[in-house]
Amino acid sequence: GAAAGRPDGGAGPDPGAGVRPVLEPRLVALYGVGQALMAEVQVGRRAYLYVRGQAWPAGHVGDRGVYQLRGMNGACVQLERGEDRHSLCLRMLLGEVRP
Repeated sequence: GAAAGRPDGGAGPDPGAGVRPVLEPRLVALYGVGQALMAEVQVGRRAYLYVRGQAWPAGHVGDRGVYQLRGMNGACVQLERGEDRHSLCLRMLLGEVRP
C-alpha cells in the first residue's frame, strides 16, 4: 500500500525516526524436493528467495545489505549477515497448527 501524506524527496534519515528497528528475518515458505530446495524469507516488507547452494538471494548477488544463506536442510535455513546469524525453521512457521 502507498503511504499517506507528502512524498519524501530526501534520501537521508528521517529526523523523527530515532533508532531504526532491527528487522528479524522470517521464514515464509520452503519449496522443493531433495536437493532442489528454495526458501522464501521475509525481512520487513521485502521477500527474498534463497536457493540451496547459493549464498545470495535471487536478484541480490553481492548486496551487502541482505542475509546470505549459510545452510539449508529439510526444515531449517541458516542465514548470516556479518555477526548477525539466524536459524529459521519450518516448525516456527507451523507452530500454530495442531494435527
